[in-house]
Parts: sequence; structure tokens; C-alpha cells
Amino acid sequence: MLAPVDCVQVVKALPHAAYKGMWFDPATGDTKDAGEISSASGTVTNKPDGKDWLLLLRAPCAESLAYETYGSAP
Repeated sequence: MLAPVDCVQVVKALPHAAYKGMWFDPATGDTKDAGEISSASGTVTNKPDGKDWLLLLRAPCAESLAYETYGSAP
């Protein structure tokens, strides 16, 4: 069994300078805002607590691209 980890680290730089982060608890479905996350290699972000969490990242232009592809925003 692996030891609990209390943070997530960006191992390889991502294409955008920063992302909007959201923590997702797969056991309960709860979410928590993670704020703006730098995509620089080595960036560390702390988890909300010691449980298992997924960190979801959304690129700053993701919504505008979806609206351009599928029509105008609601």
C-alpha cells in the first residue's frame, strides 16, 4: 500500500501558463475550488485533506472554444 500523499505536483509543464483547478472527491462526488494553478513544472498544490482527490484542470480558453464550436453561450 502506498503512503498517503497530501499534494499534487506538476511533473511536466502544460501548454497554458495557468489553469482553473477543481478538486473532485470520487467517493462522495463533492467538489472544492482549487483556484488558479500554475502549469510550470514543479508546481505543488495541496489537496483539501488526506482523502483521495482528483485535480481537474480547465484551460482558460476552454469555455470560449466550446461556445465557438457549438454556437453562442446560453
